[in-house]
Amino acid sequence: MAKIAREMTNIGYEYFDWNVGSTDAAAVTRPKQDILASVRSNSRGKNQIISLMHDDDDKTTTVGGAPGCDRLVKKAGIRVRDTIEILLCFSFLHPSG
Repeated sequence: MAKIAREMTNIGYEYFDWNVGSTDAAAVTRPKQDILASVRSNSRGKNQIISLMHDDDDKTTTVGGAPGCDRLVKKAGIRVRDTIEILLCFSFLHPSG
């Protein structure tokens, strides 16, 4: 991944990736409390986080726990943005030519 990220940067893309796991992929459904605890513990000491959460139809506790994660990171002073906002910011950074 480091080589891919470096090459993307070299050709003009801005690379970003998730750095906080919610552990929602560990089972079809995980208790909301476990998802929140994972986001809380994996966010410690980070100024910026991109939390990986899955939006599959079966991931009902992930969707249900997302508002709690939002409140959790806002309380820690982290600005919450959704994927669409991030993708709109980053998708077209490659110089035209």
